[in-house]
Amino acid sequence: MKRFVAIFAMLGLLSGCLEKKPRSFFAIDGICVGSAVKEGERFRLPIGFSTAFVHSGQWLYDVKAVTEADSIYLTAVFTTPPGLKESRYVGSVDLGAIRSGTYKVRYRDPDGRVHDLGLVTLQ
Repeated sequence: MKRFVAIFAMLGLLSGCLEKKPRSFFAIDGICVGSAVKEGERFRLPIGFSTAFVHSGQWLYDVKAVTEADSIYLTAVFTTPPGLKESRYVGSVDLGAIRSGTYKVRYRDPDGRVHDLGLVTLQ
């Protein structure tokens, strides 16, 4: 009985994990950055994701966006298995009240490696 409880507890801990994914998790053109939308003093940046393979046991939970100087760094967070964590990602990231201008959009892997995705102009 103790073994069953221990296994069940371990599965419960592992099953609701949030995991940041590297750029290689997505298809070659699998991260599509749209045009920024201004909402009052804030900007939202639409981003679409396609994985390199179909991962039925994982889905996009959230996208972290950090602005540093002239760059916007993105990192996607996935969760497994479906049903344990409701997705917080609504198809775009809130960049907050940052200054207008042109920014480099980059994907940041969990290990810190950076991949250029393109440019976006906020106006």
